[in-house]
Amino acid sequence: MRRRISFACGLAMLLSTSLPAPAGSKGLTPGAAPRLLNALAAAPAAPAPLLTIDPELTALARRITASPSFSGVVTPGRLLNVKLVLPPELRTGVVSGSGRRPAPPRAAGGPLPGLKFTNVALQVKWGVFETVNGGRAALAENRDFQSPPGAGAPAGSVLSRNFVLAPLSVVEYTGKAAPVSPCGIVATVTVTADRLVPNPLPALPPVLTRVTSAEAPVEAPLSLSALEVPKVFVLFLDKQFGGAAAIYLPKGESFGGSNSNEAQAQIFSAAGALLNTYNTAVVNRLGFVTWFGSYVAGLEALRKVRGLPHVDLKERKNSESDLNTDDFITRGVTIKLNDIEVEDESSAVLLLGPPGTRVRLFQDRDFGGGEFDLLTSDPRDHRRRPPADYAPGVLVGNFDAVTRSVPAGAVTVVKKFTIQVPGFPPTFREVTPNDRLSSFRWGM
Repeated sequence: MRRRISFACGLAMLLSTSLPAPAGSKGLTPGAAPRLLNALAAAPAAPAPLLTIDPELTALARRITASPSFSGVVTPGRLLNVKLVLPPELRTGVVSGSGRRPAPPRAAGGPLPGLKFTNVALQVKWGVFETVNGGRAALAENRDFQSPPGAGAPAGSVLSRNFVLAPLSVVEYTGKAAPVSPCGIVATVTVTADRLVPNPLPALPPVLTRVTSAEAPVEAPLSLSALEVPKVFVLFLDKQFGGAAAIYLPKGESFGGSNSNEAQAQIFSAAGALLNTYNTAVVNRLGFVTWFGSYVAGLEALRKVRGLPHVDLKERKNSESDLNTDDFITRGVTIKLNDIEVEDESSAVLLLGPPGTRVRLFQDRDFGGGEFDLLTSDPRDHRRRPPADYAPGVLVGNFDAVTRSVPAGAVTVVKKFTIQVPGFPPTFREVTPNDRLSSFRWGM
């Protein structure tokens, strides 16, 4: 009769057997066998088996719908909410907070109670996308959108989520409907549940098995409006944007009133309407968009221009070689005082515009002498989305410190302003641009 030796016994006998050691080798040290056995015991466990995809559970998952709080075109910064609506079969299996409910008791050996799921749980992955050239581009959280908790979507909620979308494009205000970007909020839902399935052995009770659905995407489409910004710059007689204002527009179709007064009224009306849309609540929600404060500051500064005692919208032009032809204050022929021209009297400036807007201001007539640029962003940057260093509103409140713009870095001195000092040989002294502007050009 053959003796059967177990693997463990055989391993122990092998480790305990004394065999002749080859020259130069060391004997087995005490504890070696336990270390080997411990190493075997510490081997990584096999991965958990994948759950079986259940067609009926998948069909239920695909009946989940979205109930958005919005429709049509939405503006950046608006608080959006999407709720998932479950079919009745799943609704009874989800408990607020944990997302699960215990399986009902069942008598051992009892009959199979139909095709029912218990211990139902939902996993939801939320995302936002933009449709570009027929394809989808995923948006990045904390750059393109945020998902804040709040009304309708408390923290930890599985079935409801809030969203705030940043501007994906910025365009010049024209008074017409702004272009939109087709986007969508998507919830990718997976449902898992326990299901009773017949036992292969008919005499035994049904078997409780964990199953899963295939991923079921639930979408809420939306159209995101572009952010509109007027393209305009204003020169001021006094420092800190006071005294009088000369408003300049480039040639184009925006603010096309039949006369200067109508176009000027349209500018202030547009600034007010945009500020009403992008109010304090919206500004707070868009705090993750680093440049959005500059947009609001520029609009507020433009709206305040209306309150100055002397305001005049100049003719549309892409350049002016002689600012002596424009007045801050026109006295009239009956008043024995000189007019106050824009040339050599400007002390502050405001610029508003979409990305890539630039105005160059010159010390001398015919675009000579010292010069400096006001830039909302690098004109060579042609990306669809506004760059991180975009400055929609550029404010310089004192030409004696022209590079101290708000926001910082929006002014570039191309050539220093200088004046000739009497004497021989002639020398030149650097000066500030305050009261020394004579010409300008858009889009240098």
